[in-house]
Amino acid sequence: MKIGDITPWGKADDITVYKQGIYFITTEGHGGFYLAQEYNLMIPLELRDEDGFYEEDEEALKVYVYLFDVIESKLELPQKQYEEWFIEAFGKGF
Repeated sequence: MKIGDITPWGKADDITVYKQGIYFITTEGHGGFYLAQEYNLMIPLELRDEDGFYEEDEEALKVYVYLFDVIESKLELPQKQYEEWFIEAFGKGF
């Protein structure tokens, strides 16, 4: 992944490399993560986006949760967003 590559959100204007194969991409209007196959396989199948792209608003939570130890980054999540995502993904019994 490099600047200028086409993403689901448009042309990549900036890329943060958390680790080779884990990229946070920003475009003119949006952005998100792109995971190479080896890292994308770390996301549970039922939550995985097969193309490896996870948009920045809600999909990125999957990356922060399941690859937290790999990217060694702490995200301050609004509690409500975090809870809503987990309820949607796993149900209220989680």
